[in-house]
Amino acid sequence: MWILIKHAPRLTWLATVLTVIIAIAVLPLVVVTVTTYSVLLAQFDLYFIVTVRPTELYVAIGIIAPVALVTVFVLVRYYIRWALAIPAAVFGRLSARKAMQESRRLVAERYGLVVRVVLLWTFVSIALPAVVGAIFAIAGEAAMVALGHRYSLVVLTSAVLVVSFVVALTMVSVVTLVGFNASAAGLYLRLVPPEHAATQTIEIPAPNRHRPHRRVLGVAAGFASIMAIVGAIGSINELRVDHDVQITAHRGSSLRAPENTLSALRAAIEDSAHVAEIDVQEASDGGIVLVHDVDLRRLIGDPRGIWELSTAELV
Repeated sequence: MWILIKHAPRLTWLATVLTVIIAIAVLPLVVVTVTTYSVLLAQFDLYFIVTVRPTELYVAIGIIAPVALVTVFVLVRYYIRWALAIPAAVFGRLSARKAMQESRRLVAERYGLVVRVVLLWTFVSIALPAVVGAIFAIAGEAAMVALGHRYSLVVLTSAVLVVSFVVALTMVSVVTLVGFNASAAGLYLRLVPPEHAATQTIEIPAPNRHRPHRRVLGVAAGFASIMAIVGAIGSINELRVDHDVQITAHRGSSLRAPENTLSALRAAIEDSAHVAEIDVQEASDGGIVLVHDVDLRRLIGDPRGIWELSTAELV
């Protein structure tokens, strides 16, 4: 930590330079995406795009996809090329520009080795959080099903699961972060001759058997845990849960009848729905109509907006 604090200005400037370079690399993709959407898709209702998937959508994908692939390729190259920049800045005591140049040189010399290490820790960084998330998702679903309507236990179990998930995810993040940076530092010290690497040492305090601060921290942690448990129990006792679960029919029973119609509302009643959701818009003459999209493309292929048509035209 002391070494990092000593090199904080250099590392901060290195991070700033890398961030600017990445932003410049991503900028063309952002510009192409925004422009393509504005020209080809902005005229459509979003729900129309998702459900009907017009030809313009595939044209937009065809324009954006190659740019996205090129951007990903460039970012991966940068990611590998400058994988040793941080160790070069810390252990080599190099400026941001020289650290990036040194990393590029070392990676070029042992490209295969660096790629294997980078890909390994990239996979670990993605796989471990995914596994932890899946485990807690399965455990949470099983717990909710098992507890049923015992709401006090549901709240307490949910709190325990959330706190445990945060702790586990933090531990995984530390493992992957430390693992990647330790591997990068090891690679740097392996590839750089000892006479060219700036060695650094720090004095480690002698062991002290009498550590009163540990007892203080232990007492504080115990007190905080007791207060948290007492607060959780009090919150659970005050919990008021509405036991009534209501069923809502989206745009009426829209799977059985045309959406937002009397037929859909009657079908919702037959399906024992408690509430029916409908979409209300205003026509050009102030009349109220029940329709979801902002235009009629999806329903009848008419690109005009609801606000442009009178009630008589819509009916």
